[in-house]
Amino acid sequence: MTIRRLLFVLVLVAFSATASALPPVVSSSGTDDDTEITLTILSATILGDSRSPCTVRLTDAGEDVELSDGDEVFVWVYEDDLAGDDLIFEETFVVTAEEVAGGIDRTFDCTGDFGDDIGGNLELYADARIEKAACGFTCIWDRPTSRNIDVAEVIDDEAEDDDSETDAGRVEAGLTSDRASRDHDYLSIALDNPSDITVTVIHDPAYGAIAAEFEGPDGERLPDATRHEGGLTFELTGLPRGVYLLHLQPTERPDYNFYDVDLAIDAIDVECTPEETDSTDCGRCGVRTRSCGSDGRWESFGECTDEGACDPGSVDESSCGDCGTVRTVCSVTCEWEAGECTDEGECAPGAVDAQACGVGGTRERTCVPSCEWTAFSTCDEPSGPDCSASHGGRCERDDQCCDGWSCLGGAEEPWFPSGYCGSVGCTDDTDCPTGSCVSVFGTRTCIAACAGDVDCVAGSRCLDFGPQNGCAPPCDIDDDCPDPALPRCDTGAGICVAGDDPGEDTGTPPDAGRPDAGTDTGGSGADTGARPDTGGTTNDGGGTGGGVSDATGGRPTRDPSERDADDDDDDGGGGRKRGCAAVTGVADPIAIPLLLAFAWRRGRRTSRSGE
Repeated sequence: MTIRRLLFVLVLVAFSATASALPPVVSSSGTDDDTEITLTILSATILGDSRSPCTVRLTDAGEDVELSDGDEVFVWVYEDDLAGDDLIFEETFVVTAEEVAGGIDRTFDCTGDFGDDIGGNLELYADARIEKAACGFTCIWDRPTSRNIDVAEVIDDEAEDDDSETDAGRVEAGLTSDRASRDHDYLSIALDNPSDITVTVIHDPAYGAIAAEFEGPDGERLPDATRHEGGLTFELTGLPRGVYLLHLQPTERPDYNFYDVDLAIDAIDVECTPEETDSTDCGRCGVRTRSCGSDGRWESFGECTDEGACDPGSVDESSCGDCGTVRTVCSVTCEWEAGECTDEGECAPGAVDAQACGVGGTRERTCVPSCEWTAFSTCDEPSGPDCSASHGGRCERDDQCCDGWSCLGGAEEPWFPSGYCGSVGCTDDTDCPTGSCVSVFGTRTCIAACAGDVDCVAGSRCLDFGPQNGCAPPCDIDDDCPDPALPRCDTGAGICVAGDDPGEDTGTPPDAGRPDAGTDTGGSGADTGARPDTGGTTNDGGGTGGGVSDATGGRPTRDPSERDADDDDDDGGGGRKRGCAAVTGVADPIAIPLLLAFAWRRGRRTSRSGE
């Protein structure tokens, strides 16, 4: 180890004379007779360094005074002070038989902490004493002492303000010298072009190894350096442009050391500019691209993208329309260009064509997969009506009613809750092929004849409307009778009757308000077909009793003033004047017997109701 370190010191001495700017290696010697001592150290030391470089060499040929086996030798290194020198190093050994024959030549490692001295400079020297037995009492022992060597004390280098990444000092190509590794040092290296670089941190690892890391522009750590006796070296190739960071620090503290940085930059001939792109055609009108890397060299082409659907010039034939054919050609832009559909058939497969035939019948033909029509089928004529209900029957829609009747019971005729085959808007019985034309809930309606309630649909009863009974929904209150001619509900009979006040004595039977199916002729019961409720009732001379019900279902209003006038005109018998009061002058010969017959019929109904 001692010899290796000595050799390194000699190497540093040689190197410092040419390129390195590490603190110079300085030596000082002293002799006494044929004994010589030599101290070798650096001209500077880092304050607090536990291993400042130091070697001391002692030689004695044993010519002036011969050496004896067992002679004792003392070696010291001191720092010279005015009052008492500080001991830096000491070593004691005895002369061996080999040294008696060949002389003493020993080198000692005096590396250590040299301490601190007033004024910032140390004065170091080496001293030795060889106690030779052959000297006896007639001579003085050999005591060689070297001259003082001035050693500068430094805390750190002049670029000390570089302890963080943000404070990194710029390093240019060439040698950066006079640096001290006492704490963290950050150095920046800027590459203006893609380059190969070599970075050597020159120092003696034996007297304080330095740890080093190299980082790229994005903070990625680059490969480690190679270590050697002269320090450590980074050899990096193909580095892209950017700013790099070299981080140095002592491997172990307080084992400090001096170092230099030697930087060599070899710029690379670039092919492109970073972020530049290049493209080329590929595949079916596609394109593939490549990018320029940060090292100024083209990267590999990527995959083919944005390809079209076909190869230019290729042809494809496919089916179209109704068994037709379309010819499609691939264009120079790798896109299909379709032609027109040709050679189509007569029809689309599965289509159905229907024609009217016979009496209300139809016939059909079907399109087969070959896009041709089959022959028409035989004529399918209806066998009869699809209706299911006759006049007065229950229904849900019009087509369920036979003989042209409509299904009553919708929003216009809500009083038929179960549906009723009939019609509205009749004027008299002649408008109703079957049944009678009567006022139902104020609307003139063709109702079906009945013998009892069992003949009627739900919600209707077999009501007595005169000459014949009919199926209709019964009224419950006067509001169910909006027809001014029949404004009152006879709840017992379930029909709307004329508007006599039940509290007055009119001299007529209670059922006089019922509309008759016709006019009695002489009490024989023969009906002429005329109904007194079709024209309204005359109340007094010149006044009309409310007008005629609208044949379309209209509900005329009655003027209350007219009714009050009738009530005030007394006929002397306590009853109200009725239609006969409107007759003036000589009676018509024909009207007299009719009036007599009407009076007889009303009397008969009165007597029947009194039974």
